[in-house]
Amino acid sequence: MANEALERELVILKHQAEESQKEVQKLPLRLDTTLLDLATKNQIITQVHEEILGLRATVRALESEKLARQEVLNHYLELCDSLVRYHSHSMFPTLQLL
Repeated sequence: MANEALERELVILKHQAEESQKEVQKLPLRLDTTLLDLATKNQIITQVHEEILGLRATVRALESEKLARQEVLNHYLELCDSLVRYHSHSMFPTLQLL
């Protein structure tokens, strides 16, 4: 009876060993699949990072353009104010006293 129990245990252990061996044989494929997945994700991350850098450069360029346009607009506003003051004083010299 002890021999039968040992034989059953041996059969179970052999079966477990075979299953483990099958799993071990699958590991290289799983590893390759995982590495390929990581490489793909890394490539996507790199592309997104490059796009972000490009967008930041675009934002900086737009901000610079905005500032330049604001300076031009301020200059034109100052000119308009000067013209209005000039014409007000020349057309209505009495307003200068107010």
